[in-house]
Amino acid sequence: MDRASVFSDVWRRVIWANPELNYQLRNPSNNAAIQVRDTQRARKASETLAGLAGEWGIFFFFRSDCPYCHRLAPTLKWLSEQYGIAVFPISLDGGGLPEFPQPSRDNGMAAALGVSVVPLVVLGNVKDRRLLPIGSGVLSAQEIVERIYILTQTRPGELY
Repeated sequence: MDRASVFSDVWRRVIWANPELNYQLRNPSNNAAIQVRDTQRARKASETLAGLAGEWGIFFFFRSDCPYCHRLAPTLKWLSEQYGIAVFPISLDGGGLPEFPQPSRDNGMAAALGVSVVPLVVLGNVKDRRLLPIGSGVLSAQEIVERIYILTQTRPGELY
């Protein structure tokens, strides 16, 4: 047996005996464990969004002539209704969308944030005025909830 094979065998035995070294506990590779991890993460993410509703809101930058904005708007409306988090629609062209017929007009916030594309979704804390970009383009509800969880509840690298 060559040395690499012996090393490999010894290393796996060390991992089996020392769970703190087992990376599979944080990031599993088998399907059953992946499903459990994903279910737990989704539950935590949903609980997080509901818990943040009092201090945080979602700023939605859009244009009334943007088809992607029209597609994202129902998702944001649903998140607001489902979790109680406020959505602050900000129109860059002054027009509304069916879900947000009377948006706020941009008062310079878009320029201050460097908004160059729409739709853009930004999480904002009403108490300390922190702004966390969530993403641009059409996002699913699941993506938005997961990103809010990651941005507010984890440290960089923690989930890897």
